[in-house]
Amino acid sequence: WRINDMVQDHWNETRPYLADARIKRYVEPITRPGYPSGHTVTNHVWAYILADLLPCQEDALFTQAFAVGNNRVLGGAHFPHDVEAGKKLARVIYHRMLESGEFRYERDEAEAELLSKLRYGVPMEAGMEEDTGLIARCTQVPRLAVPVAAQ
Repeated sequence: WRINDMVQDHWNETRPYLADARIKRYVEPITRPGYPSGHTVTNHVWAYILADLLPCQEDALFTQAFAVGNNRVLGGAHFPHDVEAGKKLARVIYHRMLESGEFRYERDEAEAELLSKLRYGVPMEAGMEEDTGLIARCTQVPRLAVPVAAQ
């Protein structure tokens, strides 16, 4: 996600707790610029990737990704617009990833492995046996359509 560091360096926006002494910081001090939120970018890109493999979990994945960004605002690490920009950058990154033959190959390999494990009843990890039925139902749903990142 080095692209996020480059974007942060370009805009060089200060963190909320540094911009306004009234804002309480609940996170470790951060030396990097705050715009866009790197935590938001990372978690939203992963939400896109995983929702592509498990479409029925899309809402839960993006709810969790949103919560991570929101918690960064509550912790004083980001302004709300840092998080919004992180979500937009994540969409752009994922759209570009889909243009990569290497990424699509790796995604297809992951999907095949997931389906194989489900088909033969092999649990993906210890303790995930209870979730296998839900995940199996997910695999019957078409892939998530990702809109063009220009929005």
